[in-house]
Order: sequence, then C-alpha cells, then structure tokens
Amino acid sequence: MNFHLKIRTLSQIIVAFPFDYTLNNFEIDYENFKQTAVIESEGQRDSMIRKQEGSTQEQISQARGHATSIINIATAEARSVKEIARALQKEGTNPVRYLLSLKYLDTMRAILNNPNTEVKYLPMETATVQIMKELGLNTFYAPNQAFK
Repeated sequence: MNFHLKIRTLSQIIVAFPFDYTLNNFEIDYENFKQTAVIESEGQRDSMIRKQEGSTQEQISQARGHATSIINIATAEARSVKEIARALQKEGTNPVRYLLSLKYLDTMRAILNNPNTEVKYLPMETATVQIMKELGLNTFYAPNQAFK
C-alpha cells in the first residue's frame, strides 16, 4: 500500500503566499492543507480495502459455487446408483457387480485415454509369459513342466 501525499512544510506555504499574511493565517492554511491530505489518504486506503474485500468475496462466491456443483453431482450420482440397484434387483442381477464393472470400464477408459499408455493384445495362452518378459523376469517356472 503506497500512499502518495505531498507534505508541505510551513516554510513552503509561506513562500507561496504574499507577505501580507499573518502567521495566524499561515497556520490555518497549513492545518487545512494537512487535514485535506489526511482525508485524501484515508480515502485511498478505504478504497484499496474495499477492492480487496470485493476480490475476497468474489473468491468465496466462486468456491461456494464449485462446492455446490460437486454436491449436486454427487447427489445425482447417488440417485442414479439407487435407481440402477432397484432395477437390477427386480431382475435378480447383483447390482454391486454391475456397478463395479461400470467403474472398472470408466477406469480403463481413463487409463487408455492417457497418451503415455501403450495397448498390447496378447493371446490368452501366452499372456503370462509375455507379461513376465515385460517385467524383466528372465527365468520363470511353468507349473505344468518339470525341472530339468
């Protein structure tokens, strides 16, 4: 906070006015000038405080709006989960398995959309061997083969 005030001394005011002023007049002029400067600086200070308070209120309002949107999304998801569970139970399907599979698919979609993800399709019979090779394992034991 920088307050820019032009503080004049009594001698500067005396030089600016004609010599027929009495000392009493100079003192009154100086006091008036000083009072004006103080009022202007207080006005600047109050203005800066009000601007900061407004900025703070804006940030608080944005945070409240964001929090409300998160709550609304969570509430909507909870309602949809209840409706899905109710519908699946009527058909005899386990709703937990269904919802877990949906979450699994969402997670896989997020992983696969990552640009650093590499997708490899492996035959089921050789998947274990290929995964072990990718992990850096050079020696492995196949359970259906004897040691040689």
